[in-house]
Amino acid sequence: MNQKIIEVIFGSADKMKIIRMFVFNPEKMFDLKTVVSRTFIKKSRAAKEIKNLEKIGLVRHKGTNFGLDETFMYLSSLEEFLSKTNPRGEDIADKMKKTGK
Repeated sequence: MNQKIIEVIFGSADKMKIIRMFVFNPEKMFDLKTVVSRTFIKKSRAAKEIKNLEKIGLVRHKGTNFGLDETFMYLSSLEEFLSKTNPRGEDIADKMKKTGK
């Protein structure tokens, strides 16, 4: 449920996958091919979303690689928000509740 709300707020599941990839890997730079393979998003869609994220200052590029711009003014708030709404964490918590029953 939380994931669906987040996708609506942020615009799309594709955009959220890309944002999460950059935010949770702040020290890494990715080329477009790697973004596509890690997020399972079509190349044209990934390129469009990265361009939009670059326009607002969340993503920067160096040559053909892209990475998180750690000077983004809302980065700490975004990191905190995403860590609290991490769908993988929810899945793990749900599975843990069922263990031992």
